[in-house]
Amino acid sequence: MDELLPEELKLSFLPLVAVFGLNTSIISNKILWELLTNVDQRTINYIKIDHLETQIPQGKPERTSYEWYIPKGILKSTWLQKHVHQIPAVVVCFADLDWNDPAWPEKKAEVIEKVQQLKSIIGTRRCKVALVLIQRGIPLPPGEDPLAAERAGILCQACDIPAKYLLALPSHADHLHGYTRRLESAFLDMAQNYYLGEARRVKSHREQLNKINHAYLYVRHSFKIAVYCELRQDQSNALKHYTQAYENLLQVRISDNNLNEIKTVAIIIAYKIWRINFLQNQPRESINHFKNHIDHFRGIAGHKELEFEQQAWLAQQYEIFAMLFEEAVAAGLSATQKEHPGFYFQQAGLHAQLRKKLSKESLESGIRPADEAPLNTPTGFYGQRPWRREKISMEPAAPAIESEEISYLKLVESKYDHCKHIISLLSRALVHFENQKSPGHKRRLMSTIALEHYEAGNFREAVRILHPLFWELRCDDWWSLLTNLLKEGLKASYMAGLRSDYFTIGAELCSVYSCLSKEEKERIFSNLLLILEGKQPLPEEGTKDSASSVWEAKSCVATIALNTVASLIDVRAAFQKNVYSCEEDVIVEVYLRNLTFVPLTVSRVAVTLSNPMYSEICQTSEPVVINTGQKEVKLTFSVHCSPADVGIGFSILSVSTFMGNLSGRYVLFHSEGFQAEEFSLLKISPELNAPRRPWNAYYVGEGMPQPTVEIRPRKAKVTLEFNHDQPALSKDWYPVTIYCINNESADIEAIELFVSPHLEKQPVGHYVRIASSLSSIEDSSSMKEITVKIPILKANSKSISQIFVESAMAGNVTVNVKVVYTIAIKRGNITLSCPSVSSYSTSMQVVDAFKAVSENKTIGFQPLSKVFLHQEFLLMCYIKANSQHSLTIKSCEFKSSDFEADSSSGTLKDLVINSDECATEVWALKPIKTRSYVGNGEICVTWMRKGSSSPYITSVIPLPSLSVDESPLDLKMEIPPQAFIRQPILAKVILKSLHNVSQKLRISMDSNDAFMFAGNKMMDLTIEPLATKTLTYNLYPLLAGYVALPTFRLSPVTVITESEIVWTPEFLSELVERSIPSHIYVLVWQTEDLSLIAEIAAHSWAVVYDVVCSEGKFYTCGNDGKIKMWSAKDWSLLKEIYSCDQILRKLVVHDGRLYAGDEKGEVHVINDTSNEYISKLELVEEIWDLKLKGNDIYSIRDRGLTISTLHDYGGVVKAVVRKSIDGSAPIALTKDLLCIKSRDGFTVDVWKDDNMNFSKVANLKAGDMIITSLNVSKDGLFLYGAGWDNTLFIWDLNEFTLKESIPLPGCANSIAVSDDGAVFVGGSNGFLVKLQM
Repeated sequence: MDELLPEELKLSFLPLVAVFGLNTSIISNKILWELLTNVDQRTINYIKIDHLETQIPQGKPERTSYEWYIPKGILKSTWLQKHVHQIPAVVVCFADLDWNDPAWPEKKAEVIEKVQQLKSIIGTRRCKVALVLIQRGIPLPPGEDPLAAERAGILCQACDIPAKYLLALPSHADHLHGYTRRLESAFLDMAQNYYLGEARRVKSHREQLNKINHAYLYVRHSFKIAVYCELRQDQSNALKHYTQAYENLLQVRISDNNLNEIKTVAIIIAYKIWRINFLQNQPRESINHFKNHIDHFRGIAGHKELEFEQQAWLAQQYEIFAMLFEEAVAAGLSATQKEHPGFYFQQAGLHAQLRKKLSKESLESGIRPADEAPLNTPTGFYGQRPWRREKISMEPAAPAIESEEISYLKLVESKYDHCKHIISLLSRALVHFENQKSPGHKRRLMSTIALEHYEAGNFREAVRILHPLFWELRCDDWWSLLTNLLKEGLKASYMAGLRSDYFTIGAELCSVYSCLSKEEKERIFSNLLLILEGKQPLPEEGTKDSASSVWEAKSCVATIALNTVASLIDVRAAFQKNVYSCEEDVIVEVYLRNLTFVPLTVSRVAVTLSNPMYSEICQTSEPVVINTGQKEVKLTFSVHCSPADVGIGFSILSVSTFMGNLSGRYVLFHSEGFQAEEFSLLKISPELNAPRRPWNAYYVGEGMPQPTVEIRPRKAKVTLEFNHDQPALSKDWYPVTIYCINNESADIEAIELFVSPHLEKQPVGHYVRIASSLSSIEDSSSMKEITVKIPILKANSKSISQIFVESAMAGNVTVNVKVVYTIAIKRGNITLSCPSVSSYSTSMQVVDAFKAVSENKTIGFQPLSKVFLHQEFLLMCYIKANSQHSLTIKSCEFKSSDFEADSSSGTLKDLVINSDECATEVWALKPIKTRSYVGNGEICVTWMRKGSSSPYITSVIPLPSLSVDESPLDLKMEIPPQAFIRQPILAKVILKSLHNVSQKLRISMDSNDAFMFAGNKMMDLTIEPLATKTLTYNLYPLLAGYVALPTFRLSPVTVITESEIVWTPEFLSELVERSIPSHIYVLVWQTEDLSLIAEIAAHSWAVVYDVVCSEGKFYTCGNDGKIKMWSAKDWSLLKEIYSCDQILRKLVVHDGRLYAGDEKGEVHVINDTSNEYISKLELVEEIWDLKLKGNDIYSIRDRGLTISTLHDYGGVVKAVVRKSIDGSAPIALTKDLLCIKSRDGFTVDVWKDDNMNFSKVANLKAGDMIITSLNVSKDGLFLYGAGWDNTLFIWDLNEFTLKESIPLPGCANSIAVSDDGAVFVGGSNGFLVKLQM
């Protein structure tokens, strides 16, 4: 590369600026010069000159015509050097001169004289001349210093320079860096103008050229223009003109006279094209141009005797391009596995090898025995031969001179170190192939490099490089390639006198894996025997005798690692079993196999174990003969293990096999690292057609043997049995009984049971604790494992122990128990204390003691989705037992930092709850924090199993989060829970402002028929910030039952929006609905003959829909989907006879069967005597009322009556729909009449039933409100009806007229008729009235 490319071509072209008159002895000027020549930020190339006559070459006179001009060459060898390093684009004259200098006239004259002198010296050169005044004073802003403007104009006129070429440079150190960068920018602009002018001047000469006589000038001018563009930092135009110069060069006619010159100029121009493309991140263009460049010149070889020059030129092309590619990759270009610099370095190396080959062939014809060429005067042009100087015509040079020069070139070529060059190229290629992970190319290059080292006489280096190749080829089964390289390695190690390497390589060549002939193997084996006898081996083919002193071996000739080399023998070692008991002998097996063609004698075999005390046992005392063939020799060693090895074990470290005279010279075959993946033999070459010998060909045991043995304790002859009553409860100490049975023939002392939980992938917060007794559970925070000790256990006897297990969460828990003891056993005449161990486990199911469901309700027990800050609401929690054991609840508490409770303790105290029973707890809460969602707290239930001696347990039940909003107003009403008819009560409405905004509200209370009241019926009230107002009302009840209170209303006088609080009518209406009760129970005292006998909590949920009696018992149903049967004597629960997931609304007992209708439209039929479930009837709609007459069943909702006939199919009852009638619930039946409420709800339709032929006979009108209940008298003559108008209506069913209207205390929900004719009316507000007809 150095021969072809000039040094200046490899540099990055920068504009050249000459600095004249800068005195660097002044500190500020020295700093300025250092800033200008800063390497890291350089954009201009500066030269400091003192004598312009000697440093700037003088220009030649310009040629006015090219008509008769014949160029002598293509590119002058000095032109690029001059314009890059010697001829500046700008010459800058520095002078110390301030505008207000007292000696201005004198100093001005000095400056003018210096500039004129500078111009006269430059002469015909078109360099730009600039003047820089270094000023010590503080400069004024531009346009504000008239003196500076005046004197600057005078100075420019006197110096004859443009005004923009006069620059002032303040020398203040604080801002010198910024001034310097501005100055440099001006220099760069001047230089670019200069190079632009030079390029245009060269372009103007083209018009005088013709391609017949001036083909060289077309190339030269395009090249010059490209260089000027590159000096201007115009890379795109530079690339364009370089490409044009290259294309012009390809059009030049080639002959023997100019071939070398054209090829030299071609690489110079191509180098610039490739480099600029790489700099512009266009690698594909560079690669394509390079390939075209090679394809064009590949077949142009020149003189036959100088063919090596063509290969040298091609090698240099690839090397130059590879180095450019490498620089681009280092700068950030991404190389791929298919395209990277390594390929080009590799091709350069291949052409260098061809160059070496052709060079040797050319030297065979003889060379000129001279030290210098006949003609060695430089020509002045790149690539011109001295003896072909300035030859433009096709005529050859003088034959005598030609012959002498060719002979001299061959002489120079003979002195060239080809191997060094090839190794350098291939080594650089190897680096890139390693980075791209190309193992195939890497091996090929390494083998070539090793052979080049061998040829160069670097035998040790050749062996060093070949060793990694041997290993890779063994792993990939390339035995034929490996054999060839082993032969080369054997020669190199012989010539280098490497005794150990020679023996190792020779042994591998003698093995069955080698592809050598038997005669070759015998020759090499005889050399190995000579080494063992202390003699020098015979020379290898193509080598000379090695120094005999290196073969005078010491005792150990070589150490061969059989793990990495296929040598004369194969050695394997393993334990007969992988696991041994401490009472057994450990068996070590060693397998030896002969891999050569002659029997081998092994002097000694020694196995090294990790426990040194056993190593002396595992070695042979006599030689071992290994015959040829497939049969291997097996050696067995027995080791008595010590109890100290229990739980530790030991392993095989290595096997040392000695061959030769142990007292004289021998070779050591060393094997180590007997891992499972290494147990298969090296693969044998397919050329040998030999079978493989995997490890199982040696080993006949079960499974894959391991080089490590585990020594375990003997298996304990003790059996454990477990007894416990599942399931366990979370956080409860669960008793487990352990029976320990001794099956040994002797007594056992000091038995230890290590008890621990089996925890694997448990959730966060889960733990399992174990205690040996209930008295020790107080300090059980760290009881991950306990030890139960049994002092002595007689032979064939049993001991009983008890442990207690606690689990924090529900799930399956496994407890592991390990039995450990020591017992004396005899091994021959020795008695050993042998540890014995066995492991057992037991599993148990753990469930939570309770299941809890919570509901949030208003003070009036209405459903609540969110609550407001500082406003009270009810939390109802239903706690259901989840255990088969009866549980005693000591207390139930509510805990939360976000809520305030009137009392955290609940009402459930000392309560026994059985399996599947449910207890209800209620707390009144008030939020004290506002968030989007706050934790609703947790319920802490303290309990224990009934009859258990373990301490009480606290189960924490988390409650779901609840949305809490901020309310600007707190509203509540203080009123008694119940009232009595015609007795006044006092009600207080309390309004409390919770915000810092004053609000004016309108308060009103509407009267109704149930109450008279005294108080403010309507008023406007202003509530100040954080103030409290109390309003008092006297209420006088007029009606009994669950009656509506007078309606309280709030509305804003003006709507105010403050932050996120909006006082709107909707908000205040919602606040009143949530905070003020709407109804109250008003009790009636007139019915003295009705007294409360008993109160039954029939169902766990609040609503009981129906009650029906049947011969000493009665049934109840509700919205919990259950039917319960009760005793009519002592009111006790007899049994729960049915349960489903639907709300049951109606019960009817008819003809020995109980019929229950639900909201899904299904009727469940149950035997009234045996309470067995019979069948289910699918009806049309949900059941609001249900009646039966004969085999007909009447069901109704609010849209129509459905009449179905029942059929009994072998005990299974089915219903067939027969008739539908328009109407709604309720229903009343007589023998021949059907009474149902009309669709509008205000009248009763009476239908005549004539064998399922129905006709409407009457429409009975009552009051103006909806009818809610109907029934008939026992004789069927009268119809009773009641509804929302608080009146009982009695109709005559013969005349279909209203007989009587009786006032009621409230709205009736149900009417019942007793056998004695009494009528009972009950209301939803809690009243019950008896009327005797």
